[in-house]
Amino acid sequence: MAMTNCPECGRSVSTKAVTCPHCGYPLPADAPFRTPPKPIDPSWTAKYEAIIRKRKVWHWVAFWLTLALFALFLYLCLFDKIDTSVYTFRDSYETKEEWLALSCVFGAFSIISLGFAIGTSARLKMYTETLCGYTVVVYLELTLATLIVEDQVVANFFRRTFFRKGLAAKLPDDTPYYVRYKNGRAEFSFSPFDAEENSTDKITF
Repeated sequence: MAMTNCPECGRSVSTKAVTCPHCGYPLPADAPFRTPPKPIDPSWTAKYEAIIRKRKVWHWVAFWLTLALFALFLYLCLFDKIDTSVYTFRDSYETKEEWLALSCVFGAFSIISLGFAIGTSARLKMYTETLCGYTVVVYLELTLATLIVEDQVVANFFRRTFFRKGLAAKLPDDTPYYVRYKNGRAEFSFSPFDAEENSTDKITF
């Protein structure tokens, strides 16, 4: 017999039950159901960790490359001599301004690259839920979040998007659902959060 959790009290009930035997909450027969999370396969964890490591390497490569270019252009700006002769003074001065502008650009890029590199290196939280028999995982890093369904990466997105309005996705059987992070907890819902904030099918854990 398949079991699910009551959306009202959170206790285990049969998916065939009309009402929760613990609190009396009505359970529609056609409602999508939640079951206790299945253990995460170690092989899946190893596979996804490999993806994270590869992404981290590229972020660090980008950081060191942009940092080197920043140092180069800053050096040229500071130590490139200005020819004070009448014919070349203006060109030399404009060249130093160009070095300064390029050093500022690559300095900004190096800071951004460093942020992504550190963010990829720090996994903050992982949330696992089983919806309609499918394993759904939200994988939070410092700057990015990843949504995975049945070992398949559905989307990578900035955490700001995940925090504010959540993400719409579909299960393999085309059942739509929504996921977001709010008040330190992950929430899954089968209806849009902004359309029905107090939806009874919202799952928070």
